Amino acid sequence: MTKIDLIVSDNQQVLVYEDGKWTMMKQYHSPRQFIEQLCLRNGTTLEGCYEASRVLLENAYKRPIYIGGGCNQIFVPTCSIKSRECNWISLNYLTYHSPSHYNRFGYDYLSEQRWIKHLYDGNTLRTAIFGEETI
Repeated sequence: MTKIDLIVSDNQQVLVYEDGKWTMMKQYHSPRQFIEQLCLRNGTTLEGCYEASRVLLENAYKRPIYIGGGCNQIFVPTCSIKSRECNWISLNYLTYHSPSHYNRFGYDYLSEQRWIKHLYDGNTLRTAIFGEETI
């Protein structure tokens, strides 16, 4: 499976960014629906991932989630996961790109401060799950 970088909402359409290109996912109505299906295909639920993250990160706000199985990625929500407009950014994308690279797409503006918080939270979850091991 290819590593997914971004899952975003664009006028009630879901777009997925992977391998440097965008793919429209017409069968999904929101990024949340896409991420829920991604969780299910990998043997878990979004609620289960989010609850595990709550325990590991001691109730942090807007927690990242880890999806194991064939996905094996950490995703960070840009706002409340209950929001239809919530976009998801992979920890890998946060690590290797800048906020300006993300912001140029125009889906949800993220300041440098929010970017650093998301990166910190994603790395904290990775460490809580894998120790110093990288995924």
